[in-house]
Amino acid sequence: MDEKDLVDRQHRQTQAERDELQQELAALGSGKGAFIDEKHRLEVRIVQLEEELEKEQINTELTGDKHKKLAMAVEKVNNQKAETVRNNLERQNRELREKLEENEEFGKRKSRTMFGALEEKVHALKEQLDDEVREKQNISRTVRTLDKRLRDE
Repeated sequence: MDEKDLVDRQHRQTQAERDELQQELAALGSGKGAFIDEKHRLEVRIVQLEEELEKEQINTELTGDKHKKLAMAVEKVNNQKAETVRNNLERQNRELREKLEENEEFGKRKSRTMFGALEEKVHALKEQLDDEVREKQNISRTVRTLDKRLRDE
Protein backbone atom coordinates (compact mmCIF):
# COMPACT_ATOMS: atom_id res chain seq x y z
CA MET A 1 0.00 0.00 0.00
CA ASP A 2 1.26 3.16 -0.82
CA GLU A 3 0.95 6.41 0.75
CA LYS A 4 -1.80 7.54 -1.48
CA ASP A 5 -3.99 4.65 -0.52
CA LEU A 6 -3.23 5.27 3.07
CA VAL A 7 -4.14 8.92 2.75
CA ASP A 8 -7.31 8.01 0.83
CA ARG A 9 -8.28 5.55 3.47
CA GLN A 10 -7.63 8.06 6.26
CA HIS A 11 -9.53 10.64 4.23
CA ARG A 12 -12.54 8.31 3.92
CA GLN A 13 -12.29 7.44 7.57
CA THR A 14 -12.14 11.08 8.47
CA GLN A 15 -15.11 11.77 6.19
CA ALA A 16 -17.01 8.87 7.78
CA GLU A 17 -16.21 10.20 11.24
CA ARG A 18 -17.22 13.65 10.08
CA ASP A 19 -20.49 12.29 8.69
CA GLU A 20 -21.15 10.44 11.95
CA LEU A 21 -20.40 13.53 13.96
CA GLN A 22 -22.67 15.60 11.68
CA GLN A 23 -25.45 13.05 12.15
CA GLU A 24 -24.87 13.11 15.90
CA LEU A 25 -24.84 16.87 15.81
CA ALA A 26 -28.04 16.88 13.74
CA ALA A 27 -29.60 14.39 16.14
CA LEU A 28 -28.49 16.47 19.09
CA GLY A 29 -29.69 19.60 17.32
CA SER A 30 -33.10 18.08 16.68
CA GLY A 31 -33.15 16.75 20.24
CA LYS A 32 -32.11 20.17 21.46
CA GLY A 33 -34.87 21.66 19.33
CA ALA A 34 -37.32 19.20 20.87
CA PHE A 35 -36.08 20.16 24.33
CA ILE A 36 -36.34 23.83 23.44
CA ASP A 37 -39.85 23.25 22.06
CA GLU A 38 -40.81 21.31 25.21
CA LYS A 39 -39.29 24.03 27.40
CA HIS A 40 -41.22 26.69 25.49
CA ARG A 41 -44.44 24.67 25.73
CA LEU A 42 -43.92 24.21 29.47
CA GLU A 43 -43.17 27.91 29.95
CA VAL A 44 -46.38 28.78 28.09
CA ARG A 45 -48.27 26.28 30.27
CA ILE A 46 -46.75 27.82 33.41
CA VAL A 47 -47.89 31.28 32.29
CA GLN A 48 -51.39 29.90 31.61
CA LEU A 49 -51.53 28.21 35.01
CA GLU A 50 -50.32 31.38 36.74
CA GLU A 51 -53.04 33.37 34.94
CA GLU A 52 -55.65 30.78 35.96
CA LEU A 53 -54.36 30.89 39.54
CA GLU A 54 -54.59 34.68 39.57
CA LYS A 55 -58.15 34.50 38.19
CA GLU A 56 -59.10 31.93 40.83
CA GLN A 57 -57.58 34.09 43.57
CA ILE A 58 -59.55 37.08 42.30
CA ASN A 59 -62.72 34.95 42.14
CA THR A 60 -62.04 33.68 45.65
CA GLU A 61 -61.62 37.24 46.91
CA LEU A 62 -64.80 38.32 45.11
CA THR A 63 -66.68 35.35 46.52
CA GLY A 64 -65.34 36.16 49.98
CA ASP A 65 -66.44 39.78 49.58
CA LYS A 66 -69.88 38.66 48.39
CA HIS A 67 -70.12 36.28 51.34
CA LYS A 68 -69.20 39.06 53.76
CA LYS A 69 -71.73 41.41 52.17
CA LEU A 70 -74.44 38.75 52.33
CA ALA A 71 -73.59 37.98 55.95
CA MET A 72 -73.77 41.68 56.77
CA ALA A 73 -77.09 41.99 54.92
CA VAL A 74 -78.50 38.98 56.78
CA GLU A 75 -77.30 40.42 60.08
CA LYS A 76 -78.85 43.77 59.21
CA VAL A 77 -82.19 42.11 58.34
CA ASN A 78 -82.06 40.08 61.57
CA ASN A 79 -81.29 43.21 63.57
CA GLN A 80 -84.17 45.04 61.89
CA LYS A 81 -86.53 42.15 62.63
CA ALA A 82 -85.37 42.02 66.24
CA GLU A 83 -85.82 45.79 66.54
CA THR A 84 -89.32 45.53 65.06
CA VAL A 85 -90.23 42.71 67.46
CA ARG A 86 -88.78 44.68 70.38
CA ASN A 87 -90.73 47.80 69.38
CA ASN A 88 -93.94 45.76 69.02
CA LEU A 89 -93.42 44.15 72.42
CA GLU A 90 -92.72 47.52 74.02
CA ARG A 91 -95.87 48.95 72.40
CA GLN A 92 -97.96 45.96 73.55
CA ASN A 93 -96.47 46.24 77.04
CA ARG A 94 -97.28 49.96 77.15
CA GLU A 95 -100.85 49.31 75.91
CA LEU A 96 -101.36 46.56 78.50
CA ARG A 97 -100.06 48.81 81.28
CA GLU A 98 -102.42 51.59 80.16
CA LYS A 99 -105.33 49.14 80.04
CA LEU A 100 -104.40 47.81 83.49
CA GLU A 101 -104.28 51.36 84.87
CA GLU A 102 -107.66 52.11 83.26
CA ASN A 103 -109.13 48.93 84.75
CA GLU A 104 -107.67 49.72 88.17
CA GLU A 105 -109.03 53.27 87.98
CA PHE A 106 -112.41 51.96 86.84
CA GLY A 107 -112.35 49.42 89.66
CA LYS A 108 -111.50 52.15 92.17
CA ARG A 109 -114.30 54.39 90.87
CA LYS A 110 -116.74 51.50 90.88
CA SER A 111 -115.63 50.49 94.38
CA ARG A 112 -116.05 54.07 95.59
CA THR A 113 -119.47 54.25 93.99
CA MET A 114 -120.50 50.88 95.44
CA PHE A 115 -119.00 51.78 98.81
CA GLY A 116 -120.87 55.08 98.78
CA ALA A 117 -124.11 53.33 97.83
CA LEU A 118 -123.58 50.73 100.56
CA GLU A 119 -122.85 53.44 103.11
CA GLU A 120 -126.07 55.20 102.12
CA LYS A 121 -127.97 51.91 102.41
CA VAL A 122 -126.40 51.21 105.83
CA HIS A 123 -127.33 54.73 106.95
CA ALA A 124 -130.87 54.27 105.65
CA LEU A 125 -131.16 50.89 107.38
CA LYS A 126 -129.87 52.37 110.64
CA GLU A 127 -132.46 55.13 110.40
CA GLN A 128 -135.13 52.54 109.63
CA LEU A 129 -133.94 50.44 112.59
CA ASP A 130 -133.97 53.49 114.84
CA ASP A 131 -137.47 54.33 113.61
CA GLU A 132 -138.64 50.75 114.20
CA VAL A 133 -137.03 50.70 117.67
CA ARG A 134 -138.80 53.97 118.54
CA GLU A 135 -142.03 52.65 117.12
CA LYS A 136 -141.63 49.43 119.10
CA GLN A 137 -140.89 51.42 122.22
CA ASN A 138 -143.97 53.55 121.57
CA ILE A 139 -146.03 50.45 120.99
CA SER A 140 -144.62 48.84 124.14
CA ARG A 141 -145.44 51.97 126.10
CA THR A 142 -148.90 52.07 124.67
CA VAL A 143 -149.38 48.35 125.43
CA ARG A 144 -148.20 48.84 128.99
CA THR A 145 -150.39 51.83 129.42
CA LEU A 146 -153.36 49.93 128.04
CA ASP A 147 -152.47 46.92 130.10
CA LYS A 148 -152.27 49.03 133.19
CA ARG A 149 -155.65 50.59 132.44
CA LEU A 150 -157.13 47.21 131.93
CA ARG A 151 -155.82 46.04 135.22
CA ASP A 152 -156.96 49.09 136.96
CA GLU A 153 -160.41 48.77 135.77
